[in-house]
Amino acid sequence: MEKKELWRNSELYVGLGMIAVFCILLWQIAIISVPESRIFPGFAAAVIGISGLSLVIRACQGKAHGDASKLRIHAKELAAFAILVVACFLFDILGFYTTLLFMLFAISLCVEYPLTRKKVIFSVIYSIAITILCFICFSICLGLTTPMGVLI
Repeated sequence: MEKKELWRNSELYVGLGMIAVFCILLWQIAIISVPESRIFPGFAAAVIGISGLSLVIRACQGKAHGDASKLRIHAKELAAFAILVVACFLFDILGFYTTLLFMLFAISLCVEYPLTRKKVIFSVIYSIAITILCFICFSICLGLTTPMGVLI
């Protein structure tokens, strides 16, 4: 594949981004002090790294045909990213479960836009159900401690 075509390939950029996430995860996993707590993050990092590497290899071999000039970030994607960034700072203030509830609600509204009464009700029910499921899995079944905040 020619160099000019390679740099226009969107799969190359996605693969490089995944490799960057892989490196950040490895750095974060190294900080974890309990060896047993590194198992799942290590597995997730390995999957992300292998997937990113395979995308880069496909792009270099010319098997990928995504045109990077056609990629656009839409308002919904930008709003969802902003919600995730804000949620990162709210975990220590509001607590894990409260932040999770608000984050899920906001992102589901963002995805379901334009809104109707039915979509808002669905988003409320969905957010509460997922938050309860996470509470049952993390706190009750696994006994993990989550960041505590003002609310929970």
